[in-house]
Amino acid sequence: MAAAAHVVFTAVVLAGCGATTATDSGAPTTTGSPAPASSAAEKAWHEVTTFVHHAGEDRRASPRFRLDGPARLRYTVTAQPANVDQLLRVADIMFIDERYDAESATVEEIIYIDTPGEGTKELGKRKGNYTIEVTAAGRDWKNTVITVVIEQEK
Repeated sequence: MAAAAHVVFTAVVLAGCGATTATDSGAPTTTGSPAPASSAAEKAWHEVTTFVHHAGEDRRASPRFRLDGPARLRYTVTAQPANVDQLLRVADIMFIDERYDAESATVEEIIYIDTPGEGTKELGKRKGNYTIEVTAAGRDWKNTVITVVIEQEK
């Protein structure tokens, strides 16, 4: 009798959590509402560096930063059209792997941005030193500001 009471109590507790329980026939049944998605499945990111470039500035590299693990690049571009008849690309962002030194650096990713807005580029697992170069590409845009944030998974 005590074993049967334990099984019923366990089934009631699990049913309240939306878990699968077994009936007397042994067939599984789901009761209650489904459990919410685990927050452990969501990735947590921390900012490694932020780089801001304004139209009219020469293309320049960000300060060097280090990555060791999954990373992503987020960007925000603001600009107003200067020539509404023909709008060419507004900005270019280059993600550069410095490898051992600046002379052997390799451009790993180039992001061409056609219109103002926001975006994210997954960079995958990275290990090493990197820089970013940003250019306000088009004469067809004015007051262009490009903000790039590099984040790494915690």
